[in-house]
Amino acid sequence: GQPTISRSGGRLAFQRSYSDTNLWVADLRKPHSEPVRLIASTRGEAQADYSPDGSQIVFVSGRTGRRVVWVARADGSNSVQVTTGGAGPAAPRWSPDGKQIVFAKRPGGNTDVYVIDAQGGSPRRLTTAAATDASAYWSGDGKWVYFASNRTGRQEVWKIPADGSRPEIQVTRNGGWRSSESPDGRMLYYQKFNLPGLWRMPATIGEEVQAADLPSTVTWNLRGEASYWLT
Repeated sequence: GQPTISRSGGRLAFQRSYSDTNLWVADLRKPHSEPVRLIASTRGEAQADYSPDGSQIVFVSGRTGRRVVWVARADGSNSVQVTTGGAGPAAPRWSPDGKQIVFAKRPGGNTDVYVIDAQGGSPRRLTTAAATDASAYWSGDGKWVYFASNRTGRQEVWKIPADGSRPEIQVTRNGGWRSSESPDGRMLYYQKFNLPGLWRMPATIGEEVQAADLPSTVTWNLRGEASYWLT
């Protein structure tokens, strides 16, 4: 990028950028301790998610030349490739029983939600709308998959049975994006695309209220009775 040509026309100067993201771990019991690099390669690793029992991590890596989903032990060892074929998989998330992984990918240019066994195999397509369906997350009981979709012309949270047995159901009506159920399954927390704030509403039906004030660009995570985000 940023090219410039010399006055004589014989030389070109330009900028080259390279990014290599890695996965790090921080001990929440020791808030002042230095984080430790956990998983790294010569390509980027990102979007990690711990398995429910804490023994494994799922993440996306481009180490093969294509971005695919990988699973490793919690200490970063024994990385195993789960998906093949690239197509931009994003945001893999474990099912509550640790047996499946949900993620989004865009083969052919259309982004949809897929489920795959944690040991690998053929992914199963959950959504088929001509829209961007992504940011998928499991319900606490593993029966539903929440996801964000722009099929109405605006980003809203939808859900679909994890087995794909019934059509999708729209959950939010005033905008919704990344979402996560509360531990007891009673409340749904979510962001709104390009709007500040963390919102919540009953997981069944009800009015929304703002739960926290945070920038729209922040990625947050709900764990136990707390939510975490970076500023």
